[in-house]
Amino acid sequence: MTLRLKTLLAALGLLVTLLACAYQTRVTTHYNPADYYLKNDYAVFYRSTQLYFSQHNIYLTADIFYKAKHQLYKLSQPNANMNPPLLTLLILWLGKFSFFTSLYIWQGLSIIAGIAGVYLLQKTQGVKTFFNAQTLTLATVFLYYYPSFVNFRTGQIGLFVFLGMTVLWWLSRRRKEIAAGILLGVLLNIKLFLGLFILFFIVQRRWRLLLYCFGTLLLIFLITLLVFGAQVYQGFYQSLQGAAWFSPNWNASVYGYLFRFIDALGHGKPVALLMLWLRISYGVISLLTLAILIKLAWPKEQQQARQYFDLSFCFTLSACLFLSPLGWNYYFPMLLIAIYTILRLAPRFSKPLLIYGLTWLSVTLSACTSYLIKTPQKGGVFYSLTWGSKDFYALFFLMLTLILLSSPLNQKSSLPVAAAAAKFRRFTYPLIILFTLLPAGIYGSCLAHYFYGK
Repeated sequence: MTLRLKTLLAALGLLVTLLACAYQTRVTTHYNPADYYLKNDYAVFYRSTQLYFSQHNIYLTADIFYKAKHQLYKLSQPNANMNPPLLTLLILWLGKFSFFTSLYIWQGLSIIAGIAGVYLLQKTQGVKTFFNAQTLTLATVFLYYYPSFVNFRTGQIGLFVFLGMTVLWWLSRRRKEIAAGILLGVLLNIKLFLGLFILFFIVQRRWRLLLYCFGTLLLIFLITLLVFGAQVYQGFYQSLQGAAWFSPNWNASVYGYLFRFIDALGHGKPVALLMLWLRISYGVISLLTLAILIKLAWPKEQQQARQYFDLSFCFTLSACLFLSPLGWNYYFPMLLIAIYTILRLAPRFSKPLLIYGLTWLSVTLSACTSYLIKTPQKGGVFYSLTWGSKDFYALFFLMLTLILLSSPLNQKSSLPVAAAAAKFRRFTYPLIILFTLLPAGIYGSCLAHYFYGK
């Protein structure tokens, strides 16, 4: 098969995927528009813009009459927006459109952000053009990856965060301190759990980057204060205080894992002693994770600096979800940076099969839906510690793989950097497909139930 034919087939596959996404959006929004408006995650962001235009606090409850599909809806429920005010400021222009028009634009931009992130990762390996078989295929596979698909379907922000973190990684590993610092400040104003990167860059002694980061944080704080008023941050704090859904299986954090366990033991009503055990266990695990992060991020000798920077950056990225009580699985697309780094560095280490196996296990667990297994004891202890925590285990295995790769004992000096890079370019294409083929087959059979079985 010629290279041109491979590229055409890959482009056709991506086109079919994009058409399928568009068709899915059209069907679900037409099937029950009122329910979609009230329950879709993007609707929460959109309602914040409507609250602003009606001169209300963007985080509080207000009665808003909204017309869509020739029907009049009345919104009178708390707006569960848990994102800082900057996100609402950035999407105010979308609030000028009707909800469904705004949703279609948001989803289109979300897909573009995801594909752009994949292309940027490819560029780090010397790929100069987007229109080649490998990049097009990886973009298609990325869109089929279950957390990516959930981001698109629910209108979440995960694909934008993925692009932002990919750009931050690309800038910071090239010592572009000003641009990286400004971008980090913007990202922290969109997702607070990324604040762990402040510790990462402190350990790395990147003082100039941090200076621009804190300057950006201050500037954005003043701008949002000017636009929304002082009461907006009080509303944001109250919104965060209302977060109580730690037990759902799409919470991949260690706090969610422990909470599911005590929630099952207490039959949905955790007792004080179990909550004390949760706080102590969570604190101990958090301190241990931070200690590992500091050890991995500590500056290394120059000839290995970039390799260890990539590994420690990816560990910090994973730790953000691992330690945050709100580490949902729809942020998993940004972990593609870690998967890419692992596959690139694995040939240089003494046990590549172990690394590939752990990576495959992590991707497989995260790519499967919870609907694959049904049990009458869905809230029981066994379910909570096994399939109900599959995303936690996916995250744990990925972090374990990064730790193993960071160990000097596992390095194989017989394979130089150039040879490892060549081997990566040769085997990335089939490996990514292999890592996704089984998960795609597993969760593909569950999609009909996911969309229409509720």
